[in-house]
Amino acid sequence: MNKSLLPKLKEVKESGDLKEMEGILKEFFGLPLSELAVAEAFRQLSKNSIWKLLQKKEQ
Repeated sequence: MNKSLLPKLKEVKESGDLKEMEGILKEFFGLPLSELAVAEAFRQLSKNSIWKLLQKKEQ
């Protein structure tokens, strides 16, 4: 995983910016995502599950 994504995800988590989240997810997965997928990813990030998973992956 691109290490530069973690700081970006932290900013998005704090700001709640779905457009920014969409850009990060496109960068990570390399494909466009539906609004529903972006909203679900943000919901999961807000619940910290994705955040914890990404932090573990970095270690």
